[in-house]
Amino acid sequence: MIITAIVIPDGPRLKATTVDDTHSMMPLTVQTLTPELKAQYLLTLPAIRDRCSQVHDLAKEGKLEYFEYHPENEEKVADFCLEIIQVTCTLVLSQNPLAGS
Repeated sequence: MIITAIVIPDGPRLKATTVDDTHSMMPLTVQTLTPELKAQYLLTLPAIRDRCSQVHDLAKEGKLEYFEYHPENEEKVADFCLEIIQVTCTLVLSQNPLAGS
């Protein structure tokens, strides 16, 4: 009987383990993961970081189909993203002061 499933990033793939009622870990293949478990993993910060790193590596190698990587603009892009986050947070907090508590 499966109690829970634990999804673990494994590079570009997902691997999972289940914990049964004897608390033993049993590996699962990616194919056995339900779409819900895959989606749940993809919403986690480790998954987002992993995918961003993969895209960044491909960009540095010039392997993206629709985008070009310009390392000389990386700091400007980071500043732009930070500004968007600050404006968005300020807007959210001005509309709902309790959001920051």
